[in-house]
Amino acid sequence: RRHVTWIDACHGLTRIMSKADTRDRSQGASVSFGRTQPKSPKREERNRRLGIDCADKLVWKHWTPGGEYVKALEIRNTLHQSQVIKYALPENKSTYFLEFPQPVTLAPGMCYPLEIKFRPSVSQDYTDRV
Repeated sequence: RRHVTWIDACHGLTRIMSKADTRDRSQGASVSFGRTQPKSPKREERNRRLGIDCADKLVWKHWTPGGEYVKALEIRNTLHQSQVIKYALPENKSTYFLEFPQPVTLAPGMCYPLEIKFRPSVSQDYTDRV
């Protein structure tokens, strides 16, 4: 049996509010999605409410235990103003690896490649959220 693993992407992304955001909540500046949400928001909703575009999930296929597999999750600012985002580490820290979360400032239209490393230790299905 071939095992496939995936990670729900952009589940824990949070937009850090600025003073301008508190005056204009029409763009969803006060909305954030974190680990307490039962379901990841879809790409269109995330884009509309947070001004952030990224894939819904990353999928790794054809891997073997003991290897390291790297994918980049492209996070794009779709607003017409700069914004600061932060992300949370995956819940399964022994299988998925990221750099320690630091706030990232994105200018309008700018992308940030978030590198996610997958290091499976046994042949089983894995799922997680970032």
